[in-house]
Amino acid sequence: MENHDSGPIRRVLVVEDDPVCRRYTSEALRQKGSAVKQARCLRQALRLALAWRPELILTDLHLPDGCGLDLVRRVRAEWPATHPPPRFVAMTAAVAGRDDTLAEFFVMVLRKPFGPSELAALFTPAGNRSPGNQETTAPPRANRCLQRLACREFRGHLPRIATLLETGRLDAAAALAHRLAASAAMCGAAELGQRLQAFSDACVNRPLTTELAETFTAARRLARDFAEGVVPGSESG
Repeated sequence: MENHDSGPIRRVLVVEDDPVCRRYTSEALRQKGSAVKQARCLRQALRLALAWRPELILTDLHLPDGCGLDLVRRVRAEWPATHPPPRFVAMTAAVAGRDDTLAEFFVMVLRKPFGPSELAALFTPAGNRSPGNQETTAPPRANRCLQRLACREFRGHLPRIATLLETGRLDAAAALAHRLAASAAMCGAAELGQRLQAFSDACVNRPLTTELAETFTAARRLARDFAEGVVPGSESG
């Protein structure tokens, strides 16, 4: 992977608790020639960053033990003065907003789902555009390993969304469905991703209705069909 400002980007740290996005991003970067290490949380990322000293850190904004902004602040505070500091790229499933604030910390904001072209844009003149202006392109055909990983995510989280619906916690259901929609798109399940996103959008500022429940039921049916195509005889939640 080439950085048009300072030569090849040899080391990239990907910080993401969503296993589908973490694997997808890491594989895309490795295909461009970068060495990649992965972290699932802020604590692990800070340890790897200071020990391995990557040139670029891609981090999700929402981590189990903190946020991407916390990671940027702590890495900058503890980074040795004898080494050039890494650049930071934010990854988020948020639809919009906060770009002016994020521009202070990140050279780019990638909105999930994103494709290899968004990652490559960071190392071209177009990568100097303001955060949030990147166009999303369809990801490449996903491999079976990534699809199986996505099926495990669907199997684990779709029942949780059903419980959130039953208890009227629509904001939490919307957030989780939005995350799964990005995972579905990244593993090649475009229709499932669209249906999950439609459900997530419908949950926002809308009371629980029969129509909303039916939208989720349709998404679960698509998830089962997708899982059956990936691993015959499997269930996806």
